[in-house]
Formats: sequence, C-alpha cells, structure tokens
Amino acid sequence: MVEELDIDDDKVRVAVLQYSDNTSVYFNLMAHGSKRDIIYAVRSLRHKGGKQRNTGAALEFVQDFIFNSTSGSRVIHGVPQILFLLTGGDSGDDISGAAADLHKNGVLSFAIGMKNAKQEELEEISSSSSYIFNLPVFGELLSVQQEIVSFVQVGKLLKPPLGKNYPRFSFSLTFDPFPQAPMELHQHLKNICRAAS
Repeated sequence: MVEELDIDDDKVRVAVLQYSDNTSVYFNLMAHGSKRDIIYAVRSLRHKGGKQRNTGAALEFVQDFIFNSTSGSRVIHGVPQILFLLTGGDSGDDISGAAADLHKNGVLSFAIGMKNAKQEELEEISSSSSYIFNLPVFGELLSVQQEIVSFVQVGKLLKPPLGKNYPRFSFSLTFDPFPQAPMELHQHLKNICRAAS
C-alpha cells in the first residue's frame, strides 16, 4: 500500500500504532521519510498482545498524540489527517466520544473490520459509509488494498476537509492486535508491504 503513496516529509506521512488494553506507537508521523523505511518498519512489526480491545482509548490516543505537530502532523497547515483503523472485534470501552471528536476535528476516519468486528462500531468510527470495509477474513485485506490506496493518493481524496485537493496528507494506521489470530494478521500486513516493495 505504501508503494502507491507519495511518501516524503512534505507530502504523505505515515504513523503506525497498535492497541489492545492500551495503545502504543510503533512509529509516528516523523519517524520515516521514505517508502523503503516504512516498508521495512512494518515488516518488523511484532504482535503487541493484550486481552481487552479498547478502541475508544486508541481513538483518543490518536487524536491527542498523533494528529498534533509534535508527532509530525501538519493539521495547523490545513493538511488533511487520515486514520485507518483495523479491528477484529467489538470494543471493550466506549468509542462514541472519541470517534465524534475525530470527526469534529476533520480527521477522515476509515474503519476496517475483520472477522468479529461490529458493523455499528465501524459506522460510528468512519467518516462516511464509503470508508467502511468489513471483511470476513484477514486474507481479504489484500483484495481491498487498491480501493483503500485510491482514497489517499494525491488528487483522489474525496471531499477533504475545507473542500480542497491537498498535495500532502498525514496518514495514521491504527489497529488492534487481533488476539484471535495475531500471527495471521501480521503476516498479511507484511505481505502487503512485500507486494508494495
């Protein structure tokens, strides 16, 4: 997926987080300035572990600690902030307030559910029904890759905040570790990166 994006400090920036009981930053928006670096970083991603899936806390974390200038966000310059949240089940905490705050702050949120994800939660997280992908199995992630990439490619973002086409984006990929099949998820994410390299 990264191969299709125009990665650069003054173009597309990418951050990756994992969450379960708590949220951890794998790398923030300023950590990697090239496609190759991001691909290698994602390939070395390890399962976080945890029992509870606190999606609401993860959404708050993204708003507070990723989409800010300290972490490399350029929201104060009008650069659209895009969130791709992957989840494999329902949240153990409330997502309503955090999802609403992201929407209110202009973050374009995509919700990608797999296996046991609750459709109602995906709808609440996503900025639009067009930004929901509810997949029956992990392997389906590859089948929607191009559709997902088309949303963030330069000039193809649909209705960005403020109604402009921006040449730059901040992009955050946040996902829970899918305790039911962690190795399968990580292998699919690595396969996406291999396909892009």
